[in-house]
Amino acid sequence: MAQVILNVEKDRSTGSSNARRARNNGIIPGVLYGKGIEPESISIAAKDLRDALSTDAGHNVLLELRIDDKSHSAIIKEVQVHKVKRNVTHVDIMVVSTDQEITAVVPLSLVGEPHELTRAGGRLTQTLREVTVKAVATKIPNAVEYDITHMHVGDHIKVADIIEIEGVVIETEPDIIVAVGELPRGAVATESAEQPPAN
Repeated sequence: MAQVILNVEKDRSTGSSNARRARNNGIIPGVLYGKGIEPESISIAAKDLRDALSTDAGHNVLLELRIDDKSHSAIIKEVQVHKVKRNVTHVDIMVVSTDQEITAVVPLSLVGEPHELTRAGGRLTQTLREVTVKAVATKIPNAVEYDITHMHVGDHIKVADIIEIEGVVIETEPDIIVAVGELPRGAVATESAEQPPAN
């Protein structure tokens, strides 16, 4: 995974009014912490943060963080968003080493077309859209994929069915259902009505 450059500055201002003023001026307050550094307040240009988050890796982007003429490898641990405006209000960034194992939540993407399922009048229902993974910082995948082309009516996928990715451990419980192939309710009801009554 390539690193994305993000410039930040130490933030000496305090108080909610200063933070609000900074956000109004396009500056996002945050906290930087991690291996080998003392936690400290930082500020980031909102546009720079948006650009960093706009890659395929999303919030799991690996950063080359630049502060005070120093560079650190880092990841975004938490992004706080305004409940109404949906704009970023605060960000937590953690310094890591590129060979350090970290935990991240990544999207779960179903790929392919389940032709047999749709031919039978069925539909695919995805019940899990994210999984938790553990890997060194440079190996965190942008997404975990599962091929659904083989699915039929009545099939279900569990986390345990996902093909392993080299160097990546999926920590989500293996018995959790990811997706099911099912008939619409009307079709199920019709089939049930055509069955002979039980003796």
